[in-house]
Amino acid sequence: MKESKADFYFRRCLNEVAINGAWDIDPRPRWRDGTPAHSKFITQKTFDYRIDKGELPLISLRSTPIKGGWYDMEAIYQKQTNVLAEMNPSILSWWKDFEVRGSGTIGQTYGHTVKRYDLVNKLLRGMISNPYSRRHIMNLWQEQQMIEDPKALVPCAYETMWSMEQSVGGIWYVDLTLNQRSQDFLMTASINPMQYVMLGMTICGHLSYHTKTKHVLRNFKYNVQNLHIYDRHFFAINELLSRPTQHERPSVELEAVKDFYDYTIHDFKIHIPYSVEKLSKPLELAI
Repeated sequence: MKESKADFYFRRCLNEVAINGAWDIDPRPRWRDGTPAHSKFITQKTFDYRIDKGELPLISLRSTPIKGGWYDMEAIYQKQTNVLAEMNPSILSWWKDFEVRGSGTIGQTYGHTVKRYDLVNKLLRGMISNPYSRRHIMNLWQEQQMIEDPKALVPCAYETMWSMEQSVGGIWYVDLTLNQRSQDFLMTASINPMQYVMLGMTICGHLSYHTKTKHVLRNFKYNVQNLHIYDRHFFAINELLSRPTQHERPSVELEAVKDFYDYTIHDFKIHIPYSVEKLSKPLELAI
């Protein structure tokens, strides 16, 4: 069996960055010791998956914290919070470095934006009342909010667009596009797209529950404008490229049909049929 689409994309991007990537100049991010965190990058990468055919953006060459990915979605789109203490404890380490000093928050961003503009409820109401609309969009990139709180964490994966189509048999298919301006590739190559696939599954579950008609997540398109690997992460490229292909496929399925706000991680059936070797040393976070 050939390697999964996710592993194919992952290997291709590792090689492309290493061989054809461009180095940045005067980067904003820093390492903990204050050294500039330079990165080598490529641009305008697009990844396509047929979720209804079992294709998932889960690489097998590195482990993916799937549960933590869902807890991100829970904080942003269900709890709609920017407060660190209100997030699941397992992901606090992901967000703590981006705390706006002394506020206990990451600023007016992410969940705060969702709540301020009522993005989830508007999306859900629109998908039910006018499924063929071309305005099913949630955008975390809000200029006024950035003006009001310039120290807030700027969103990376910032926009989702949703389209719907009903089959002859009556099933509604939902196609999801995720736009991301910047991706720390070795850290988040798998977690960013996978967490939004899980979000898409729960949106479909909500629509199925409230309309009494089956909704299925079909196409997932993932666009990354700047895909980069930091200088202190380059040791990992050869390690990862030397790993063998895993032939067994992972699966993540949603087992319940219910209201969006009632979903938890326990509603997902997650099956990872292989173990993943750790890297020779941890990847340092650039902030």
